[in-house]
Amino acid sequence: MKKVPYFSIIMPVYNTEKYIRDSIDSVIGQDFDDWELIVVDDGSPDKAGKIADEYKSDKIKVIHKENGGTLMARQTAIGYARGKFILFIDSDDYFLNGALEHIHSILENNKCEMLIFDYIRVSSPTNRMEIIKDGSPRIIKGKNEILKTIVYDSSMNNLWRKAIKASCFDKWKDYSKFSHIFMGEDLLLTLDIIERVDSLILDKSKLYGYRINQDSAVAMDLEKPIMLDYSVREKAYHMFVKYTRPSVKDEKNYVKFCRKMFVISTVNKIAFQKSNLGIYKRIKSTSYYKKVLNRRGIFGAVGIRYTVLFEAFRRNYVFVINAYGAFLRWKKKAR
Repeated sequence: MKKVPYFSIIMPVYNTEKYIRDSIDSVIGQDFDDWELIVVDDGSPDKAGKIADEYKSDKIKVIHKENGGTLMARQTAIGYARGKFILFIDSDDYFLNGALEHIHSILENNKCEMLIFDYIRVSSPTNRMEIIKDGSPRIIKGKNEILKTIVYDSSMNNLWRKAIKASCFDKWKDYSKFSHIFMGEDLLLTLDIIERVDSLILDKSKLYGYRINQDSAVAMDLEKPIMLDYSVREKAYHMFVKYTRPSVKDEKNYVKFCRKMFVISTVNKIAFQKSNLGIYKRIKSTSYYKKVLNRRGIFGAVGIRYTVLFEAFRRNYVFVINAYGAFLRWKKKAR
């Protein structure tokens, strides 16, 4: 009978043939070696899946499946995971040297269901540096404080900056109805996990290298006229109300946060694209929009549509000014 590893590390793969070796090597090169790596080739159109096959061993399992998105790839791997704790790594990112040993030490010294650590952003060729320790970890207990910590900071949603006790996952849950989600799958899984988490640890130490890769699954998806599925954000709102029993002020602040996230997502992904008018109308018809986003008193009397347009204009003011200057120059020549 195989020994149960301490970590099950899950790696979904899509269109990352340039980086997957660095990613897998960053796991193999760790000093702490009590782990298994589960690689899921999510129908990648390049050679990433074949490269992963080269690493197959007793510790590295490779699964090939039809493309179904990151959420479904991860859930497939979770079904195979045997470890006490589950970690995630994207196939164009990497662990810094010493990361697993550091995570193991914190989990053993502080009994909890979840650890959230920090990361560095990288755009240059891989240069795996040592972890950057930063102060003492902070323990957060209770659903109230855990939810406030996670839902108020969207960067906390990323699964690749978490170590999570395996018993907190529903291995056989069917997420197929969410398979269309391109942004928000990390939040969806995190919300389900939080239902089983009573304490978490926040560690500011930088243990993970997040690569800014324009060819990755997320970068590819951002080009499509599809926004975060707001049923996920609505779920976060209802959990917030259920577990925190917020005061009027707290609820107002969270609604303000939800609207801010909506505006940012809209400006980033659909503003000024004709093909997205239907998507805006679809979101406008959801209960999330009607119950949360469209409440008065958050942005004053200004409607959220005009808030989006104003934010888009503000972000693009340089372009607008340059275009106006070009127009004036053209007008002057035309005289």
